[in-house]
Order: sequence, then C-alpha cells, then structure tokens
Amino acid sequence: MIVCFKFGFRGDRPIMLTIVKTIKLLDDFHFDAFRNHVKNLSIRSYYPLALVDSIDRKLEADQSTDYLCKAVYTSIDEKSRKKFYQLAHYTFGLTAFLAKNYPDYLQHNISRFQRLINQGDFAKANRLAELLLELSEKIEDFSTQAKILNILGQQSILMESSRQAAVYLQKARIALQHQLTISRLFEHFYNTYHLKEKPGQVDIENNLDFFKKHFDHPSIIVQVSSKCCYCFFLHFHKDDRFFEKETYLLLENIEDQLEKNNYLVFPYLVYFSDRVRFFKLRYQLKALNIKEVLEKSQELWRSDKDILYWNSYINQPEMFMINAEANFYISNYMKAYRDDHQDLMPEDIRERIEQLKQDCKAILDNQQIEQNFTIRYINVTTIYCLLLLVDGKKEALKNAIAILNQTLITYQQISFQAYVDAIYTIMGTAYFCLKNYENVEQNYLRYRKATNKKVTNPVNDMTIHGFYYAAKWISTGREQYARKLKKLIDSAQKDRFSNIRQTLEELCNYYKIPTFL
Repeated sequence: MIVCFKFGFRGDRPIMLTIVKTIKLLDDFHFDAFRNHVKNLSIRSYYPLALVDSIDRKLEADQSTDYLCKAVYTSIDEKSRKKFYQLAHYTFGLTAFLAKNYPDYLQHNISRFQRLINQGDFAKANRLAELLLELSEKIEDFSTQAKILNILGQQSILMESSRQAAVYLQKARIALQHQLTISRLFEHFYNTYHLKEKPGQVDIENNLDFFKKHFDHPSIIVQVSSKCCYCFFLHFHKDDRFFEKETYLLLENIEDQLEKNNYLVFPYLVYFSDRVRFFKLRYQLKALNIKEVLEKSQELWRSDKDILYWNSYINQPEMFMINAEANFYISNYMKAYRDDHQDLMPEDIRERIEQLKQDCKAILDNQQIEQNFTIRYINVTTIYCLLLLVDGKKEALKNAIAILNQTLITYQQISFQAYVDAIYTIMGTAYFCLKNYENVEQNYLRYRKATNKKVTNPVNDMTIHGFYYAAKWISTGREQYARKLKKLIDSAQKDRFSNIRQTLEELCNYYKIPTFL
C-alpha cells in the first residue's frame, strides 16, 4: 500500500490518509499510549498532537484532507497543504512507538468486526475490515492480515462469491507463509547461536546461503530479518567477512530500510536498529577517533528510550554501548603495566571510564538481573572488571581479580563458556600489572585447563600467552620466552590482531624484552 496524500474518492468518500486509518483503528488503550507518546516527544510535537486530536475516531466519520488541514494550520492554501501532507507522513511515522511496544495493536479489531456483524451492522463492519486490511498490509502485520482475510473469505462464500473467497484465502495463505518464514529465520539462527557457549562447528557457507536467499523476499520484515541474521552470524562466528566493506554496505542498507519503514511491526521484543548501530560501531572502531567513538556510543545509549519492555529485561543497547567503549579503551589506553600509566591517560577518558564503571555497578546492584539474566550479569561483571583493568590503580586491579575469582566460584555450576577466556585474560593481565608473575603463570595454567587447551577467542588467547611469556622472561631471564613472544607477535599479522600486537610490542619495548632473537 502507498500512503495517499492527494485528493481522491473511493465511491463517494474521500481517500483516507494512513494516519487517519490508524487513529480510527486504535482502541482506547493504544490511542492513549500513542497520544501521550506524541505529546511528550518535544516542542515539535505540537502539530502532530493537533492532527491526532483533530481526527474523528468514529468509523463512520468522514473528514476531508482540507478539513484536517484547516484544523491544524487554520488555513487552506498550497503552502498549508504541502506542510499538512508532510505532517501526516511524519505523524504516521511516530506509530513506530506502537510497532516497537505494542506490535499487535490492530488485533482487537478482529473481535470488533465480529461484534459489528453479530449486531447486524454489516456496512460498518465491512468498512472496518477494509481499513484493517489496508493498514495491516502496510505495516506487515501478517497475523491480523491473515485473520481478516480468512473472515472475508468465509463471508464471500455466504455472499455467494466463491471466486472472491478464493482470492481472499490465497492472500491469507501468503500472509501466513510470510509469518512462518520469519519464525524459520529466527529458529535457524538460534540453532547456531547459544548465549552460554562459544561458537560451535557449523557449516558457515550453508548457513549464510540460507539467510542470503531471503534478501529479496517480498516482505520487508523478512528481508531485514534475514540480513540482520546474516550479519549477526558473521559477527558471532568471528568470520573475517564481517569486517569487509560489503558487510558494512549491507548494514547501511538494513539501517536505511528500518528508517524508511519504521512503522513495520516486527515480532514483539525484536528490535534490530540498535544491533545494526552496534555492528556499524564495531566495524568502524579501528578507524574512528575517540570523539566519534563516544558520539556513536551515545547514539546507541539514546536510541532506545521509548522502548518500554526494558522495564522487565536487561537493557541490551546499554550493554552494547558499555561493551564497545570498554573494548575500545582496553585496546588504546591500557598501560597499567607501566609505572607512569596514570600520567598517560587523558583526563576526559578517565572521567568517561569512571562513568562507565558507575553504569556497570548500577546493573550489578540489581538483584533481579542477577537472578533472571545470570549470563548477562556475568557479562556485565566481566566488562566492569575490564574497566577496572583500564583504570590501572592497584586497588582497582586487586578488586578486578577478587571479583572474577568469586565469579568463577559462585557460578561454577552454570555454563558460561562465552566469557571464561575473557575472565582469565583480565586476571592474567591484572596479575602482570601488579608484578605478581607467579600468579600470572598459575592463571595461565587454569586457563589452559578450563578451556581444555582449545582456542575460543584468538585475541584473548594471544593476550594470555603474551603476558605469560613476558612474565616468565622477566622472572627467569630465559631467552626461550623472548623467542616465543617474538613468534607470537609475528603471527599476529591480520587486522583483527593489530591492537594486541601493538600492546605486546609496547610491552617488549618498555621491559626491553629482546625480540631480535
């Protein structure tokens, strides 16, 4: 369906603007929720609110475009009409609030239709069905669409029009197929994505092909879902193609589709926009300066403020932002092994790290999150300790070690392999910065045992080995550890290892570890 902003008639009625259809199809609860959202947006919300309040919610009420234009702008001329059409388009876009928080906001109209038919109000019921079908098609509410099409199909039989019934039922079948395809995409992805575990052995190409074949699907929701799963799959399985230009262009394409079609109703609790922004941030981190990193992270921080279900779940966009910044700082500002590290960190970075530590602490102090989202809670614990490591003060380093050791003890009955190597990486580095080289070795041996000598995250594995070899060289002076460290650095030639390679090179320079052997 195309939003019509021109004068026209369906029979003797004026063509109805999409925002008008929407308002007429909202029940009192969803209307109040939408109106309050529009009212509280900003100073710009005056005109959208005026439009919402000017629309007669009664199904039988017909209001011309000129009538609504005059109600909002007090005049009817070419300039006012142009502004009005833009306003109508913008205000309909604000239904993204309903799409994110109440994606089934049209469902109540099914029983509303049934009630009208049962009361003998045939004409009013069919006008409702007409509006409902048009709007559910536009926002890709396949469940509502299929239900009203099935009803209209059965009604056509009673009206002795079997051909029309077949048309309606065919469309209902297509809508249900689209809904099934969306479920299959998520099912396929979650069969390979396990939050509590590291990526397993899967046929990467077959999985990518499965998602890719839906890129040109007739449904925009299916297109976006398949593209997001494709990018998420690359990211989760640490495939180098995630950092290729083609992937970034795909992310931009997804973002463009989401912005242009923000009124679409994805499955409840699915919100791709923040994940796409996070993936773009991950892609750009190496090239961005610190100001841009902060700006991108804050964009993630601000973007989810109108999503209400974070009142009951852990706020993933907030975690994405904290995680992205923490990893940026550990890669660029972790100098705690140096005696002068406090002098090397810019004051604005130190202030930002303190703020992030407070944000993490607020999450960790929430007992509901610890009880209901244990794996995410462990993740935030790891991020918090990562920030303590960047902080670099002795008390901060000791605190990080104590917290992570307690985490390993407290949650030893829970599978959280996805974070085990990160925990040992932070502890090993902290021990090194405290010049506790014996515990660096003990931590290294614990890591090898915990992971069964399997490499799950190459960067973390390289970090643990690098600081272990450096600690052994410092404590024993044996050339074999200098040679192992040099070999490790020489093996880190891929772009994904650039940060740890630089850290290890700076470590060798500071401690004068010979790398020419």
